[in-house]
Amino acid sequence: MGKSVIDRVLVCPSLPSLPSVAIEVLELSRDPNVPMKRIAGVVENDQALAIKILKTVNSSYYGLSQPCSTIIRAMGYLGLSTVKSLVLGFSLVDSFKDNGAGGFDFESHWQRALYGAVGSRLIARRASAKCDPDEAFVSALMQDVGQLAMCLALSDAYTGGLSGYTGAH
Repeated sequence: MGKSVIDRVLVCPSLPSLPSVAIEVLELSRDPNVPMKRIAGVVENDQALAIKILKTVNSSYYGLSQPCSTIIRAMGYLGLSTVKSLVLGFSLVDSFKDNGAGGFDFESHWQRALYGAVGSRLIARRASAKCDPDEAFVSALMQDVGQLAMCLALSDAYTGGLSGYTGAH
């Protein structure tokens, strides 16, 4: 007898893990005394990630009078919390990008998750000191990870059920 649907989702072997750069940045950032230069060095080891961080800090949102050309300077503008969030978000998006399953829009999924995560962080900052803004960010970012597991474990059976569904997925 084959595995049940829930068993297939729970033991999904195709869920990617975070890239080592993201894991290292998260581990380093746990130390409140870690030098920003050390984290910048880790980010710089991943060219694609470094470019995305620089592109973000140089976007019109930050309104810099001169372009930022180094990761360490970008970290100064953005702050450790934002850089950590960007590293995690970009790494998650990239880790799922090539695991395409027809009908599932990974980019929209992560865009919605990132918007929710940023919003959760902002609410946590304003709500009370009892709620860690970084924990709120990660919790919101991961709230729909089950959709990814179902998509990757069940492939067409899951995405076929999405056809005709017009909500965000």
